[in-house]
Amino acid sequence: MKRRLLVIMLVLLLATVACFLASCGDDEGEKASEENGDSEKESQGLEYTLSDDGTYYAVTGIGTCTDTRVVIPKEYEGKPVKEIGERAFYFCESIEKITIPDCVQTLGEGAFYGCASITEMVIPDGVTVIGKELFYCCESLSSLIIPDGVVGIGRRAFAGCDSMTSLYVPKSVETIETEAFRNDLSLTMYCETESVPSGWIDLQDSYPAIVLDYKNNEIAEDGYIYVVQNNLRYALRDGEAILKSVIKNDAEDISIPKTVVYKSKTYNVTVIRGGFRNCPNLKTVTVPDGVTSIGSYAFGYCYNLTSISIPNSVTEIGYCAFYCCRSLVSVEIPDSVIAIGYGTFSGCDSLTNVNFANSNGWYAIVPYNETTEIPINAEDLENSSMAKDYLTGEYSQYDLFKK
Repeated sequence: MKRRLLVIMLVLLLATVACFLASCGDDEGEKASEENGDSEKESQGLEYTLSDDGTYYAVTGIGTCTDTRVVIPKEYEGKPVKEIGERAFYFCESIEKITIPDCVQTLGEGAFYGCASITEMVIPDGVTVIGKELFYCCESLSSLIIPDGVVGIGRRAFAGCDSMTSLYVPKSVETIETEAFRNDLSLTMYCETESVPSGWIDLQDSYPAIVLDYKNNEIAEDGYIYVVQNNLRYALRDGEAILKSVIKNDAEDISIPKTVVYKSKTYNVTVIRGGFRNCPNLKTVTVPDGVTSIGSYAFGYCYNLTSISIPNSVTEIGYCAFYCCRSLVSVEIPDSVIAIGYGTFSGCDSLTNVNFANSNGWYAIVPYNETTEIPINAEDLENSSMAKDYLTGEYSQYDLFKK
């Protein structure tokens, strides 16, 4: 009897150990699966179209899928998925990520047009062309690596990608069509090639800084090093930093730093060049002492901007610097300012006062025509309300200078 009981207990013990080991194996398998990315569930409800030769499928629409993180399957009904059709995800603004299998070889024109919430994407190695308007107005996409083997980038392929700061381009890219990067004010292209191919046309109209041979070099063709810190993009050179643009964000208050540190070297912020229009909620801006220039359209279209502090180091304010700042109420012009561009305060509907620290010696000239100087009465500029009327009305289309 005792012997039988002992055998039963031994069997139970062995069974318990076996279950434990199996459980561990399952956990390890799940862990390995997660590490390999297999834990992502394939999205259901997507629309598919069978190819003309009947050998593969293309994803042609979002269908009934409601996923914010879309995972495209490798196969559908026993056949490979090799294509994402034209405008397949047209204005699918809720999608944050699309995972594309390696078997996909074609991304149709405008496939991700208006996918404003996509933040990341990996382009499969088999893709050879970045087609027309492929990522048009993907406003949240910040960085992308173009795989080796891509030979062309189509017209407006990345236009309106407001948040994109870096694009890595292989040597295989031979052509870049017009407006490929239109209005991408914060973009730096990191290129493997050591010289700009003849097929890369009209890049000057698309705004990107170009770094050639980027694996061995970080200085762009214009002589600057481009960095992004705290959503502010700077161009660095000779100990000075130019604030080039602001990455799209919802901040209400922005304080521009006095200095930028990069690779243990300190750069003084001296110029604000623009790009704040990507901050729709911006209300207040603090400009540090040491800034000498506020560039053209620097704060243009900041509709909610109510106040800005201009330090006594600023000597020039570019044309349309505060264009259509409809909520701006008053501005202090420090004594250091000697030039104000035309249209600086045009469209500032709420502006009531412009206060000049020094109203003497100001005169107006027609832009691009320095032959005729029109003196401005100092007493008029001492009246903050009248000064506002001059800058938003009578002299709004003139450049103003101080002797």
